[in-house]
Amino acid sequence: MTTRERISPDEAGFTLVELLIATMMTLIVFSAALGLLDISGRTEPEIASRNAKIQAAQLQVERVIREIRQTSAVVAASPTSLTIETYVPRTSCTGSTLGAARSCRVTYSCVSGSCTRTISAPGTSTPASSTTFLSGLTSNDVFTCSPSCTSPTAVNFTVVVASESGSGEDAITLSDGAAFRNVTGAVGS
Repeated sequence: MTTRERISPDEAGFTLVELLIATMMTLIVFSAALGLLDISGRTEPEIASRNAKIQAAQLQVERVIREIRQTSAVVAASPTSLTIETYVPRTSCTGSTLGAARSCRVTYSCVSGSCTRTISAPGTSTPASSTTFLSGLTSNDVFTCSPSCTSPTAVNFTVVVASESGSGEDAITLSDGAAFRNVTGAVGS
């Protein structure tokens, strides 16, 4: 009896050629998976940085809108700047210590792709502190007044945050708005 005759049909195995083909296909699949893993490992820091930048911009947009909602007077408004009298959580307008909210003059100004926030005492324009709160913007025109900037009843705040590469294709637009619910005087009062 030969070896071929002793093997029943249900005991048939793989040939050497079939094993080599299966091994090569497995190696190709694993190589592709490792390549994708390597690419994702290299791009993850860039994605995390981008997400942190977007989250920081979202927080700043929310802060600006919160202060707009608390506005008691609009001093000046334009597409690139907004000066309002609003409430900030500080012990004094000229200090940096957090405390009960008090009325202060806040000026938002956007130039050269960055926005600054300047705080001063009410009724004055002498700044107590100025900080850059947004950067990497594609446009300085961030404020849209309604019905007009000479007599606004509401303001939209829209920022377009550029991508890390600087190209406009991955830019993120964040927008929110609020009405001046507590304003008693006209612009310039």
